[in-house]
Amino acid sequence: MSELSLVWRIAEHGWAECELRTPDERVVVPASYVSDAPEDFLSGLAHVCAWGGSTTFTFVGEPAVYRWTLTAGSGVLEVAVEHRPGPAQAGSVSTPVWRGTFVLSTFARASVRAFDAVVHEHGLAGYEQVWGRPFPTGELEALRSAWRHLGSIGT
Repeated sequence: MSELSLVWRIAEHGWAECELRTPDERVVVPASYVSDAPEDFLSGLAHVCAWGGSTTFTFVGEPAVYRWTLTAGSGVLEVAVEHRPGPAQAGSVSTPVWRGTFVLSTFARASVRAFDAVVHEHGLAGYEQVWGRPFPTGELEALRSAWRHLGSIGT
């Protein structure tokens, strides 16, 4: 399983980037505020932390679409990101752009810290002004709770 660096950054008004980096790979996945990218990321990760199983969600990159699949079990998380150059249409094919396997609690911790850093940098009001939507406080707290529960059970 790989070491991980995860950064969520507001690139410009209405645009964010999720950067995932391991010692061997790096990918930057863009997201537009027309999608619920931060909410879906945090909620999806909280769900698999709490319940295991698999979830998928999408970042809209106008016009590109990035489909995330998170699959968790036995304290391990598999992350896969696929890219489609445009909206789902007949003949539109997704291409894998990134894949990694991590300790679930490590990925959750990196994600909580990434969003905590965004709040520290922008503040709640600044985040909404720059991103164009309110900060996903409830979703971050749900992930934080799920991550703490993982730690309390030793996963």
